[in-house]
Amino acid sequence: MSASVARKWIELSWLRKGNKQIPLPEIIFEKLSFASGCCYKPVKRELQIDNRFWDLSRGLIIVDPSFDDRFLLNGIAHEWRHHWQHMMGINVVSKWVSGVDYKKEIIRFFTVNLAEMDALIYSIKKAPDDLSILWYEWIIKSRKETI
Repeated sequence: MSASVARKWIELSWLRKGNKQIPLPEIIFEKLSFASGCCYKPVKRELQIDNRFWDLSRGLIIVDPSFDDRFLLNGIAHEWRHHWQHMMGINVVSKWVSGVDYKKEIIRFFTVNLAEMDALIYSIKKAPDDLSILWYEWIIKSRKETI
């Protein structure tokens, strides 16, 4: 499914195989200033974005629509994995450090947080894109250099 189609109609069965007990989160496309995507775990409250309120009872995935189709689908897979992690009781806390060497920050970000590494590997498996594969290669190469 292309992201162009996904933007009009979100169908997540390609991600949810084997995980039918997990509630499907709402997916919305909004410009984000801090990331290309994010995931809100299911809670009994609403989130206001501009003048609209979104129910968080099943979770919410927000994806920035300004990227190409492959990156967008990879981002949906990545954020779905975080949704799955939340539902399995895995604590997902990530902190991106701005203003440092980009490649070093990618390596640090994914290696200090196993939930992020898991989401990266999952997204590459489900919806590979060139940038995520490059990040994974940087991480693997950095690990080989430290051995």
